[in-house]
Amino acid sequence: MRRFWAVLAVCFATAVPAVSLPPGSAGQNAEQPAQVPSTAFHVQGARLRQTLEKLSTFGRNPDGGVTRLGFSDADMAARQYVMGLMREAGLNVRVDPAGNILGYRAGTEKLPVLLFGSHIDSVPHGGNFDGDVGSLGAIEVIRALNDHKIKTRHPLEVVIWTNEEGFHFRVGVFGSSAAAGTVDPSVLNRRDDQGLKLADWLRKYGQNPADISKAKIAPGSGAVYVELPIDQSAGFDPPKSPSWVGAGDRGMGC
Repeated sequence: MRRFWAVLAVCFATAVPAVSLPPGSAGQNAEQPAQVPSTAFHVQGARLRQTLEKLSTFGRNPDGGVTRLGFSDADMAARQYVMGLMREAGLNVRVDPAGNILGYRAGTEKLPVLLFGSHIDSVPHGGNFDGDVGSLGAIEVIRALNDHKIKTRHPLEVVIWTNEEGFHFRVGVFGSSAAAGTVDPSVLNRRDDQGLKLADWLRKYGQNPADISKAKIAPGSGAVYVELPIDQSAGFDPPKSPSWVGAGDRGMGC
């Protein structure tokens, strides 16, 4: 997990602190911001753990783990909780036509967005960290930047992808595929065991299925996408075995 925070620190190496060095400081131009020390990029582990524990209550199984399928009542409740966290962190929150949740933090310059996050939906009897750490970890990064009063040149955007696991309707990576512009509109007519279409659930999420193509992210609008991915069942087995956390990214070049 340390590598993930290191990747983010590299992306935020262009950060502009709230206070620059005064004019005439040795080796500094009056308009040049001070360098942010690497020690500034610290998150509060206990705070992150607390939000992870709360998120795990949405769809929690009595025997451990969580069942929080995308496009479900448990997912809807969890989304409200996460959007509340994003707003508390000062993010400008919106939901795109695919149901993806995005929280925007302005930068100091007109530069491409640094996008990072994950998903909060699960498979049946899934783990409490799969997707959740990447999602709430992204929000915690924003909180840490706020704690240290750090501004960034690039705007930052936290994303929570919709129905990435795809167990419901058998449509995996739905939200991120919509963002890439690769979703086949015919999947909107798929029905679940209750007879509801995927399009019906999008309406429950406040979206118009006819606008699904508008969820595509415009080419060139983003500089990088970073995600902390964890694949996990209801628990790590055996309990005393080492746990491996991987950090992945796409299109690094911030």
